[in-house]
Amino acid sequence: MNPKRSGFVYLIRAGRGNLYKIGVAIDPTRRLAQLQTGSPHRLSLVAAKRYRDPYQRESTLHRQYRAYRVRDDGEWFRLPFWVAWEVKREIAGTIGVWTWLGLIALCLLFYLLWLLR
Repeated sequence: MNPKRSGFVYLIRAGRGNLYKIGVAIDPTRRLAQLQTGSPHRLSLVAAKRYRDPYQRESTLHRQYRAYRVRDDGEWFRLPFWVAWEVKREIAGTIGVWTWLGLIALCLLFYLLWLLR
């Protein structure tokens, strides 16, 4: 894929476990089919979103979740379900669960402080 072209950042899940791939493709459905050919697991496309610079976004996600990498140089990650949910949200560009929980906790704190004044 040409680094100057827009493309999709995708999240693919292997089987029903916690193994996920974060990658870039022009056509995520086609990429899924390519990966499926060589995989013993049934793969599913969890999330995909088009970006102007998909490699930048992919690189950011790889750095952000490096602690979960299967191999140091790979694109496969062992993600607990709550982390997989967060990655899915990050790829889709929406606010994540932990961010929402943090905002709710902050609102509750302000409310309690208001009650105690």
